[in-house]
Amino acid sequence: MERLIYSKFSNERNARYAIETNIVVDEADKRWVIKRPMDKEGRRHFDNMKKSYQKLKEMFADTTLGIQPCEEFDDGMKFPYIEGEDMEKYLHQIYNEEGYDAMLKKIKEYCRIF
Repeated sequence: MERLIYSKFSNERNARYAIETNIVVDEADKRWVIKRPMDKEGRRHFDNMKKSYQKLKEMFADTTLGIQPCEEFDDGMKFPYIEGEDMEKYLHQIYNEEGYDAMLKKIKEYCRIF
């Protein structure tokens, strides 16, 4: 049985994009993010998420860029909960510790992936 530890409802969005987001802990103490459409109109958005995930996996298969895995779950999608910092925080850290040139080098490395 999963235990709910966080819940957010993005119902101020257009119905096509209104989602419920829950973070749960399973029996093995692993955290998961579960997203569900809040309206039947949102189903298409989730179908597009699945297609986008497959395309991104193929597009970046031979790179160091990791694509967040997802799977269908109940009436929505399930993602592993990943802790870490976003690119903005990462670049700020590099800038503060190593300077502008080091930060620019990281940005250029990222851009080369595309």
